[in-house]
Amino acid sequence: MSTKGRFDPEEGVPYGRCLSCEGEVLFASKEAASEHMSATFEEAQKAGGRSGHRISVLNQTREMRIQSEIDDIVDKAMIDVMDDALRLIGDATEEEITKAFRHATADFSDAWYEALEENR
Repeated sequence: MSTKGRFDPEEGVPYGRCLSCEGEVLFASKEAASEHMSATFEEAQKAGGRSGHRISVLNQTREMRIQSEIDDIVDKAMIDVMDDALRLIGDATEEEITKAFRHATADFSDAWYEALEENR
């Protein structure tokens, strides 16, 4: 008996539904929804339109759920960084701080690999 993990999609719940089709058109997977959007985009282009159907995601994939969590973590970190940087005003000008940010070497991906190595 397996248990649902924190990031696992809900079993039995479709990935999404079409917001443009008449009636309720549901998609079991992200791939099925993408195929529908691509097909309707091609149809729209042939008819002189510019967009395919829109999809509402009802049950995010595991990858999407993990990405959302990481985005939240990065957003929180960014707020802390900005708060710390704002405290520098007075000792440094806004222009000096802005220039320093442009040349900042922070890379979350590199820092992640370093953190993994340090915690093994």
